[in-house]
Amino acid sequence: MKYNQRDLVWLKEPTELPDGTKLDHPVLLISCLAANTKENYYTAVMMTASTHTDMFSFKLDNTMFEGHLEKADCQFRMYIILAIREAKIDRLANKMKKIHFENLIKQIKDYVLAVDN
Repeated sequence: MKYNQRDLVWLKEPTELPDGTKLDHPVLLISCLAANTKENYYTAVMMTASTHTDMFSFKLDNTMFEGHLEKADCQFRMYIILAIREAKIDRLANKMKKIHFENLIKQIKDYVLAVDN
């Protein structure tokens, strides 16, 4: 596998948003190695520089990554989860530090993958 969990990558094609528009956004690979190697398929969450925040926002800063972010005031939109083939990935942009990745996954589990009453 060329890419790994916690890699922030750019895709070759724009990401389709919930309203149908398509924009270039980096995505963070969140699936584990065992899942990634099954069919060269990754699960990812979308990053945005949107200023809209709510319970599905995971705010980001440079301290959470090995390198600097390309834009300030970024966040992951935790409910925008994509399945992508390795061939659709253009390039590696950064890598999230493990402690912050663990916090992101916990919040995705708590807010997005929660079981409804």
